[in-house]
Amino acid sequence: MVKSIVGRLVLAPPGALVGLVVFLCIVGLTFHGLAGSARDWDQMIEASRGVLEGRPHWRAFQNRLMGPALFAALEPVISDPLLRYQAMTLGLLFLHALIFFGMTIAETGETKLALVLLAVWSLLFLGLQDYWLYSWDLVGISFFTAAAGVIVFARDPRLLLLIYPLALLNRETALFIALGYGLARGLPLLAGLREGQRAAQKAMARVALATVALIAAGAAYTKLIRDALFVEKAWDGLDLEHALIGNHFVLPNNLAALLYRNFIEPAHIFPTIAIWAASLYMLRVLLIRAEPNLRAACLLYFAYLGGIVTFGIVNETRLLLPLISLVLFVHVAERLPRQIAVTQSCGQDGR
Repeated sequence: MVKSIVGRLVLAPPGALVGLVVFLCIVGLTFHGLAGSARDWDQMIEASRGVLEGRPHWRAFQNRLMGPALFAALEPVISDPLLRYQAMTLGLLFLHALIFFGMTIAETGETKLALVLLAVWSLLFLGLQDYWLYSWDLVGISFFTAAAGVIVFARDPRLLLLIYPLALLNRETALFIALGYGLARGLPLLAGLREGQRAAQKAMARVALATVALIAAGAAYTKLIRDALFVEKAWDGLDLEHALIGNHFVLPNNLAALLYRNFIEPAHIFPTIAIWAASLYMLRVLLIRAEPNLRAACLLYFAYLGGIVTFGIVNETRLLLPLISLVLFVHVAERLPRQIAVTQSCGQDGR
């Protein structure tokens, strides 16, 4: 991927310099739009510190270590907390742009298309902003974009096993990467199952067992690390009501918001329309396309969205940000002039 990016933006013939300038402008304008939005950077800095001290805003935040640890690690380089947090934000946006652009280029070979899609991602990223954007939100976007590219573009799903433990250090939504691994490995085997192939049956059993084990281990780690490091909430209290799963059950309220309430609240109209539009598009792809990679991506999308609607607050639109890349990658894959070859040969032998 790195060679692809360098080749396209620096070493390629005429137009490469323009591409590099456009790439940097997209990243810079994205950061500028984010920095200029109405948010309290000091509170987000305190949220990161709270996780490291065992005093997060909510118990559910306690296992989200990578973003706060990165913020703390930069202190010897940038002592001012606000400047450090903003520099970290810019760096993470740049990293994500490299991943997104590189994966798009690797699949399409079209620099202009990759830049246009990166600009679309940035517009949606800014359009879905709310007051909060924690350090773990920024880190998680890159992990999920990398995982989405592996699934949608039918790369070796064993790459997800490298992403998963790192993403789990950042936040518990990495569990969906483990689910994506199961979908990416399992769906290509369905044809063999329908034909009664013994090898496919054995491979599917191994995939199912591995997926369940990954999710169970990740859930256990999340629970243990929360309980081990959590001292109290930032404003005192043990947050005992969330001691079991660390989160809320808000399905009725979120359904009411998505079905009618958000349509009469101007601040929530665009995110709600975006959710419905993306969901209808992904449902269409799921119903009419037969490629396992596309179906895996669509099922992962609905599982992730279902998790947000059930346990998150849908109007905290930062939760939706990882899904932007997934939807855009599906759009790219669906419109390629050729069907993506399912190169997951490992799915045939269950390794």
